[in-house]
Amino acid sequence: MFIAYGETSQRYVPEVAYMIVFIIGIFILLASGCMVFTIPQPPSVSVKKTVHLRNQSRPWSRYRFFTLMGSFTGGINSFIPALMVLTFLGKEDMLGIVQSGTAIVSTILMYTIAKRAGVHHRIILLTWSMLFLVIGASVFSISFSALSVIIYIALLSFSDAFAWISQNSMNFDMIEKEGQAQTNPQYSYIYDREIFLALGRFIAIITFFALVKFASQDFALRFCLLFFACLQMTTIFIANKIEKEEFEIVTNQYQLLLGPSFAIVRVCQKFHTQYQKQKRTILENSQKLWNETHIR
Repeated sequence: MFIAYGETSQRYVPEVAYMIVFIIGIFILLASGCMVFTIPQPPSVSVKKTVHLRNQSRPWSRYRFFTLMGSFTGGINSFIPALMVLTFLGKEDMLGIVQSGTAIVSTILMYTIAKRAGVHHRIILLTWSMLFLVIGASVFSISFSALSVIIYIALLSFSDAFAWISQNSMNFDMIEKEGQAQTNPQYSYIYDREIFLALGRFIAIITFFALVKFASQDFALRFCLLFFACLQMTTIFIANKIEKEEFEIVTNQYQLLLGPSFAIVRVCQKFHTQYQKQKRTILENSQKLWNETHIR
């Protein structure tokens, strides 16, 4: 809105507004970095010389692929919505209005869902996220009009909200479980995830500009989103596989820790079953004997 206000009031041109926003963003970024350095660290924390992840487990290898595939649209969506608005709508203020409106609606929607959703719902949330993304990209690719731009940006806001909840929930659980089972520090997993996030975004951006160069800008803008959205649907199956593997690992760990308790419970259940069987046999014999005596 600050950028659009300058052009509407004729007080400054959009280039000056972009420069001001850029300088403010850099200042905030540097200030936040300085604040991080001032945070006191506990004495027990030992700083490692390397943050490279070693001896990763099979579930984390799958999660790497999940992160890579899930970051494709994040790379191109960092600039394509603005390009779409400037191409079809022509003004920056329309981009701000559409994004602000959909952000408000998605916030209300996510607040409502968050009160009822749990960890076991994250695959469902991820599925809805991918559906919103594919539907929005399909509408834009088929229609390729100003209305389809608004529809895509609106559905993208919903998709990002659902994806953020499901992916970060899985990320935190994975880091906690892997950190307990492996010797790597937890920040190594954070560093490793960021590498694959950046790699996926880089691949998507390079692919888009390659299509612009060797095909055309309209072709890249029209079909690149749909291609990566459909490709990102595979994250649903990868996430489901990770969930099953992690559940099996946790179950095996609990059985290992509580094995003696499970053995005692099974023995008690066995004795209880035998007792119930003998009791039922005695009652049947007593009933049979009473019936014979009563008939005589």
